[in-house]
Amino acid sequence: MTPELSEVERRMQPGAWYPPGFLQEDASLADVLANDARTLAELGVTAAQVGQRLAELLESGSESDWSRPFQTGEYKVEIRRRRGFITCPWAPDEFEPCTIGQLSRPTANEFLIQRRSSPQRLEGF
Repeated sequence: MTPELSEVERRMQPGAWYPPGFLQEDASLADVLANDARTLAELGVTAAQVGQRLAELLESGSESDWSRPFQTGEYKVEIRRRRGFITCPWAPDEFEPCTIGQLSRPTANEFLIQRRSSPQRLEGF
């Protein structure tokens, strides 16, 4: 069962499940999600399409590591493997698999995706 949005927001705050947090201290998760939805609508793409492309890029770079990126098309993909784990804030409980997506297990691995022709980058867990 997915927790209520207010509980997910609490978990994402600095010092909760991940010390630096996933949200800025004064950020509202509902506002972030609404802004993301507006941006996706303006771009004419769905969250599922973005998620699918992200999954494809991460899969293509699955053999990369720290400072050893994988080039795929116009993107550089780097999976930064770490020991331990950080639980997804949408998981039913802190040490359970995330119920969003493909029931992924908790991990502390980070990723970096950067378009070669741009300084913009996307980083996450």
